[in-house]
Amino acid sequence: FNTLDMGLAFFMESAVVGFLLAQQGERRWMWLAWGALALAVLSKGIVALVLTGATLVTYSLLSRDFSPWRRLEPRHGIVIFLAIAAPWFIAVSLANPEFPRFFFIHEHFERFLTRVHHRYQPAWYFVPILLIGALPWTTMASQALVGAWRRTATADFQPRRFLLLWCLVVFGFFSASGSKLPSYILPLFPALALLVGDLLARIGRKALIGHLIVVALIALPCVFLAPHITDRADAETPLEMMSAYARWLTVAAAIWFTGTLTAVALAWRDRKPAAIVTVAAATFLAGNGAILGHESLSRSNSTYWIAAKIKSMVPAAVPFYSFGMYDQTLPYYLGRTVTLVQHQDEMAFGLKQEPEKWVPSADEFKRRWRRDADAFAVMDHTDFDRLRQEGLPMTEIARDTRRVIVRKPQP
Repeated sequence: FNTLDMGLAFFMESAVVGFLLAQQGERRWMWLAWGALALAVLSKGIVALVLTGATLVTYSLLSRDFSPWRRLEPRHGIVIFLAIAAPWFIAVSLANPEFPRFFFIHEHFERFLTRVHHRYQPAWYFVPILLIGALPWTTMASQALVGAWRRTATADFQPRRFLLLWCLVVFGFFSASGSKLPSYILPLFPALALLVGDLLARIGRKALIGHLIVVALIALPCVFLAPHITDRADAETPLEMMSAYARWLTVAAAIWFTGTLTAVALAWRDRKPAAIVTVAAATFLAGNGAILGHESLSRSNSTYWIAAKIKSMVPAAVPFYSFGMYDQTLPYYLGRTVTLVQHQDEMAFGLKQEPEKWVPSADEFKRRWRRDADAFAVMDHTDFDRLRQEGLPMTEIARDTRRVIVRKPQP
């Protein structure tokens, strides 16, 4: 499935960088910022305007510096913004009159202020995500953020302070939200990277060695802890899968630790650029190893394998029910939609517009199932066992560690 947060982060950071460059007096960079902001709005809505506006206002008030407002180029910028963002919103609203209320009210205000999507997490939820996501620069990022508030005497506009406030606004905004997912704070990471890069350009040999030793002390336990991920094996993710993933994680941790030790040695010899590149490369390889190794769990997490077993026997016109669940990978691998049963989640708005595309109760599903000449359904093991005990006629045609796919018995 497609997640929009990476695109949002890219366009928002493009807008921030354009804004920062425009403070040097070249208005064309501000035009770029307006264009990138429009693309950010198209990516994920008015949250892009909220975050950029809140950061600018906060910076101006706390720094008592209103000079950036004189360089916003609103006359040209608003034209650029509307020319890029407005056509799609107008077109989709004309085609779907219900869209404006859903998008601007539900997807923004209700999602932020309520727990409607059952993604509530405590206020500190993003703290470990930020600390882990910033590796191997976490300690440097902390130092860079603290030092970013210090005023530079050579100019009125303070770019480091602006980037600091951008990180705080993004982090604080999503921490206050009633709906949280790990990817929501992605827009702060490019700004954090700019601050870390600025610090790395100025950091001394001893300070760099200290930071790298901290990274090594984090990487070393990972080498010993990685094999123990097998302790988390269960019926849905059995030991065989976890053991394969443990091998990937162990190798990844070893690469990370070895690369970090090498970086420490390079920094000790005052080869700062080589040390920075080495720890960055080691962390990149280790992180990608952990991601690639996750494929070991694919037979549990993804429906690719189970869909491959049954796709050829599922006619396009035959009903396919998803009972009490919705796996986002199944429609993709089957190449068709499914009819939801007793489950709506984020499809609630669409199903309200087209109620014929879902089944509200188990009893209604049973009636439809018995009435259908042919039908398929996917469900978890518990629901399968219960429906079978209740006498619902169905033949199991495929199963994995999480799901069972059944077909109505054919004469």
